Amino acid sequence: MSKCLCNVTGRMNGLMDVMIDTRFCRMAGSLAAGPRRWPGYLAGLGLGAGLLGLAGGLAGAASVQGPSGLDAAGPAAHGSLKLARPFTHNAVLQRGCKCPVFGVDLPGTSVTVTFAGQSRSTRAGPDGDWLVELEPLSASCQPQSMTVNGSATLVLTNLLVGEVWLIAGQSNADWPLAAADGGPAFAAAATNSLIRYLHLAEAPRTDNRPWSPGEVARLRPETYFSGAWTASDPVSARDVSAIGYWFAHHLATNLDVPIGLIDCTVGGTPLESWLPPEAIASHPRLRAIAEHFLESDRVPAFVKTRVLRNLAEWDAHGRPEPMPEHPYKPGACWRLGLGTVAPFALRGLLWYQGETNADFYDFDYGLMARWHTEAFEALVAAWRTAWRQPSLPVCFVQLPRLNRPSWPWFRESQLQCARAIPKTAMAVAFDLGDPANVHPSNKRPVADRLAWLARARVYGQDVESSGPVFRRQRVEGSRIVLEFDHVAGGLVSSDGQPLRLFEIAGADRRFLPAEAVVVENTVVVSSPAVAEPVAVRFAWVPAGELNFFNAAGLPASPFRTDRWITTHRPVRVACIGDSITFGHGLDDPAATYPARLQQLLGPDYAVRNFGRSGCTVTRDSTNRWPRGYVRQPEHTNALAFQPDVVICNLGINDVSTFADPHRRHFVRDYVELIRAYRALPTAPRILLWQPLAPLFPGQPYHGQPGVEEINRRIRQAADLTGADTLDLWTGLKDHPEWFPDHLHPNADGARRIAEIVRDQFARLVEPGISFGP
Repeated sequence: MSKCLCNVTGRMNGLMDVMIDTRFCRMAGSLAAGPRRWPGYLAGLGLGAGLLGLAGGLAGAASVQGPSGLDAAGPAAHGSLKLARPFTHNAVLQRGCKCPVFGVDLPGTSVTVTFAGQSRSTRAGPDGDWLVELEPLSASCQPQSMTVNGSATLVLTNLLVGEVWLIAGQSNADWPLAAADGGPAFAAAATNSLIRYLHLAEAPRTDNRPWSPGEVARLRPETYFSGAWTASDPVSARDVSAIGYWFAHHLATNLDVPIGLIDCTVGGTPLESWLPPEAIASHPRLRAIAEHFLESDRVPAFVKTRVLRNLAEWDAHGRPEPMPEHPYKPGACWRLGLGTVAPFALRGLLWYQGETNADFYDFDYGLMARWHTEAFEALVAAWRTAWRQPSLPVCFVQLPRLNRPSWPWFRESQLQCARAIPKTAMAVAFDLGDPANVHPSNKRPVADRLAWLARARVYGQDVESSGPVFRRQRVEGSRIVLEFDHVAGGLVSSDGQPLRLFEIAGADRRFLPAEAVVVENTVVVSSPAVAEPVAVRFAWVPAGELNFFNAAGLPASPFRTDRWITTHRPVRVACIGDSITFGHGLDDPAATYPARLQQLLGPDYAVRNFGRSGCTVTRDSTNRWPRGYVRQPEHTNALAFQPDVVICNLGINDVSTFADPHRRHFVRDYVELIRAYRALPTAPRILLWQPLAPLFPGQPYHGQPGVEEINRRIRQAADLTGADTLDLWTGLKDHPEWFPDHLHPNADGARRIAEIVRDQFARLVEPGISFGP
């Protein structure tokens, strides 16, 4: 590992005389939809023609994005050489890997970049984008200059070469050094000019107040983020991310090379706002959130409330299109500025976010956690693609303790992400949280834990980077023995007291406080009240006093060894639907698919049949009697059952001609039906049959165009509400013998339906997780 042996002290000042223009950032999403009522709305706010022109221009500005993340239409409009946002005086460039330099210029213009003895040339493309790659650079703390020649000549001064990290996320990542414990004193001494930061400060901030028209006008790539690289000094350090700055300081102390930090953080932002638009467009569920942002059940209530508070004037004027580019919208933080940073060479990414995505109450927490896993996997993949680094390291923070009931499930999702996504690592912060404050002020320990992860996982240093992580369990009579990774010289109680926050349960799923004792490098858990234990949970609480650490002084991650969605009682499963669910044509009620499902799932489940022949999703369909399922006594009875899981097979009757007048309301009515169940105290998991099944030649609806229409609408309702879907069609389509009347299953067909549902049910509801061999 190369070291930077020079000693440069004092502050390196550089006036920013290079034109950095981000007006070419592509505005995608809703801004591309075109204004419908904006002119009247803006005029009503007293805004001039300039802003009216801006609104219209942004609405039509979406274009194919080049490698720089800059808008392809920009260079022709401005006719000059410009560099992307990360290239300013005082920058730190990444050592040891290809170093992209990029920007825009007049189409066809030859552009040459000269730096550190290298000269690379290219030609601006038809859209003006250009990018060159410098060969890997050696670490250097001697200031150097970069010259870029194109239609003009730009010179960047005082550049260093070292290690560059980017921190992104919401308010705990954004929390400034001056507001953290010990931060003011540390900032006052922050004179190490080998630490540099590009603090992309946002304005307006997403606090709980209406924004003025002028602030709304800033919601565009040119003006939302601002900032340039600066060498560390006592004034500017105060406003930089506390975690980011202490992380940089830790690395600078241990690596002896210049450290660059890009701070791009926005309070309250959901994960989805940091995704590139291409990632959203390619993912059906994420795309549904973007398309139905203020209506989607996957968007936390906090997000919707804060957006409408900030955009009160827009809301009061009937929500004219396009919606302002609020940073909470899916993809907005990427469009507003983070996208202009990629593919600036980085060593890795820091991520502290989740408070917003975990902000669900009276909800299915397991489903919420799975949504996060799905979105985080998409985020990591999309960022690695944008930065052209398939193995770009990502170090992130597990949510600390806080009195919010959903957080144990969310922390589990984060643990699973760290296990499943290569080159990611998680810092545990449970012991550092404040049960009553979502913004704990002791940020330096979090930064140090991230830095230890980086030193061990990225730089290969021999340091312990993690507290104990559960590997596997084995049952030995009346006790359970737990094995862990990262024992780091031994497992310990941090305060010398018995280990706290361990619980144990038997087959009855009733968790009781347990005694936990360290035996060599294992923990033995038991309770006199549980003679035949099955599962253990540790720190499976929103907040508590954790004292289980390793000898390196790092805490264990919360975990559970079960995957139960209920405790103390069987899981209640309501099968709702039409005649296929009801069991039309089957003389024996025990032969219906819900009854067969009960047999397959066993006594840990209570399955009930609430099928009603002839029912539709559309609530107002009639044919001699009202056919909407929500109007049937079976619906009322299913609600009273208070299920934990609802399996719904509806839609085939909506293809019938009697439903024609009401089919346009199909999505609205299906969403209403789903939300009626989700509003129950049990917040049940919802599983919808999609596509419609069975369908095969000779079946009455086979080949009808209305079938595909209904399938699309079921998918839309599922995406809008976050419901899961079950694929029965694949397993049934080639077996007409199971449907003698070409529509309803016989006993063999019902049995096969139950088997298919059971297999997918296990994956979606209570998936088993392997923690090692």
